[in-house]
Amino acid sequence: MFIKKIIMKKHIKRIRRILTILVLILVPLSAWSQTKTFKLEDIASRTWAIQEMADIAFWDQYNESEIISFLDGKIAGYDEYYLSDSIPTSFDKNKVGMINEGKYIVRRASKKASKEKIDHKTFSVLEIIELSETDLVLSNLKDGSNYIRYKLR
Repeated sequence: MFIKKIIMKKHIKRIRRILTILVLILVPLSAWSQTKTFKLEDIASRTWAIQEMADIAFWDQYNESEIISFLDGKIAGYDEYYLSDSIPTSFDKNKVGMINEGKYIVRRASKKASKEKIDHKTFSVLEIIELSETDLVLSNLKDGSNYIRYKLR
């Protein structure tokens, strides 16, 4: 019985050390991912093709203040957008094309290719999860959707 207690104490100490090391590693990584910002120049002047729609060709062409969406080679609509470090409660048209970095893409429809009426109060907030030379991964915070994965076109 006494030997079992000694062995248990050694295992508990090891487990505590391992947990402490994991916490020391994971906490800074978590804080880094929440503070990472992305530059407008890395998003704009590029065309990003969505990956989840195998049967439909859909892509977004970004410039510094507007996103042109294409569906099967035809313009589907135009959105104005800006980058933000925080999640806004409303769309601020004065920030369009003015902010050079942020963690979120804030976008709303500016005009449609069809004669559809546009609700200028509706906007989307997309968290930038990943951005590289060839990949863009976003998460729509308004509807809680899964990640939206794009490849450079």
